[in-house]
Amino acid sequence: MPNRLPMTRREAQEVERQAHTLLMRAAATLDLGRVPPALREDVGIESALLIKEILDRLPLNPAETIPGVRTVDAYRDSRRNEVPFRWQVPNTELEIVELRSGDNSGRLLFSTQSVGRAADFHARIADLPYRQESADVSLGYLSPATSPGFYDYYVATPGHLVPSATLLGDVVADLPGWLTEVRGGQAVFQWVGLWLGLLTALAAVVFTFWAIVFRARNFADPLDDWIRAGLLVLLSAFLDLVVDFANDVINVTGPALELLVTAGGAATVLLLAGVTYLVTRALAESVLVWRRTRALSVDGSRLRVGSQIFGFLAAAWVLVAGARELGADVVPLLAGLGIGGLAVALAAQKSIANYLGSLTLLANKPIREGDLVGFGDRIGTVEAIGLHATRIRTLERTQVTVPNASFSELQLENYSARDHRLLKTTLPLRFDTTVMQMRAMLDAVHGHLADHPKVLEDGLRVRFVGYSEHSKDIELFAYIDTTGTPEFLEIQKSLLLSIEEAINALGTTLAIPAVRQFNLDQDLELPPSS
Repeated sequence: MPNRLPMTRREAQEVERQAHTLLMRAAATLDLGRVPPALREDVGIESALLIKEILDRLPLNPAETIPGVRTVDAYRDSRRNEVPFRWQVPNTELEIVELRSGDNSGRLLFSTQSVGRAADFHARIADLPYRQESADVSLGYLSPATSPGFYDYYVATPGHLVPSATLLGDVVADLPGWLTEVRGGQAVFQWVGLWLGLLTALAAVVFTFWAIVFRARNFADPLDDWIRAGLLVLLSAFLDLVVDFANDVINVTGPALELLVTAGGAATVLLLAGVTYLVTRALAESVLVWRRTRALSVDGSRLRVGSQIFGFLAAAWVLVAGARELGADVVPLLAGLGIGGLAVALAAQKSIANYLGSLTLLANKPIREGDLVGFGDRIGTVEAIGLHATRIRTLERTQVTVPNASFSELQLENYSARDHRLLKTTLPLRFDTTVMQMRAMLDAVHGHLADHPKVLEDGLRVRFVGYSEHSKDIELFAYIDTTGTPEFLEIQKSLLLSIEEAINALGTTLAIPAVRQFNLDQDLELPPSS
């Protein structure tokens, strides 16, 4: 490794900036179209240095033998511009090609094959000596300058080429020689730093998911989702720091860097997709809390399910965008998902039916969370309408989960949607009730009902409807202006008590079946006196 130059930190950083600019210019001569965007800068610089190492070991032809604009134009005219121009560097397998599409259309760049096999080409000639700089009279040109050992220096150097540019560079420059030796494509200190970073990342992953599973669940909505999303964001940021540390600080290169960046990027994409879903759900719950919206609100059900659908679609978009950034070919991926989706759809017909059932419940709005409903032969309160099933708390306080596909097909009776409550009962009067008593009873009961402020005039009926086996029957039919069960029961109690007082005042009573009346008379007989 070269000795440190006597320069200040600022001077070293300026030299570092200039060196990075030159390296990026060299990388611009390569076709990196097949390199994932997340790796293009690192792969571009490393591939450019590898190609430079190859060229530095081989004799080069004079510069004028390299095809120029005229040669390329003549080639295009002769081939009618149908076949892209290609030129192979003499004595190498490196090839320069004309691009016909993309952002670099019309430019001559080292081909993607040359970039992809640069490491293999370099391994073949790594033992050859560097070309000597000399003026060749027969060729009439000065051999271009070489950079002996520069690639090895780049590989074994921290994230900055000039050691004095950072404190870490000074530290590495003072390390024992065995720590800076290259083993397996990396310096020993780089392997140590990489494994320490990976172990730290693993510990962070374990801690994060422990906190999500065992701690965040103790908080109520929406705080639990916000905490989970925050933990995933922190974990994603920490994984990015580990990758940046390996890439920019200790300068891991080659396949190790590609694997690290790809794995770290994939983990980050998955985490951000989870964050996207959790944030959309947490926002919906936060809106409900802010608006004081209880489970009794239709908007609550629709907002929750809508946020879950939107969150799923947004998370899917994050996954697709992340896969594209990591170099995955999205078109075949989406086509595969289409074919696979068809197979999954056939295998998951019930799940899809339940999902469509939830949309039916939310669109038609026959029920909402908090409603008291009758379904089949059961009655209960709707607690939650989810994407797959509806949870109902029965009158026995048990919880029933009904798949939405089945639930949406049931005949649902929504008791909470009533605008009024019906009071309907029959008063069985004794057979010895006279006609005058019956007329007076009808007027009295009607008056009691009509005078009550909660009894509606429309539909009010008090009628003598006929004879049963043991009584003369009067039917009461009235709508009470209330929807709440406690209030209705209180009004019903008051009305029935006042009606019974009217019955007693008119000198008649409610009929008791003959058998029961006989038993009652027997029960009331006093024992004989002794």
